[in-house]
Amino acid sequence: MTANDILFNAVVLSSTLILVGLSLGFLILKIQGKAAD
Repeated sequence: MTANDILFNAVVLSSTLILVGLSLGFLILKIQGKAAD
């Protein structure tokens, strides 16, 4: 495993985590919005 591979994996992992976090946050907001009605 070269430093390039590690760097690439880190970028992929972080962007995936950001996407998951955003979708989770959006889902929570939608659920809270429905609960407020």
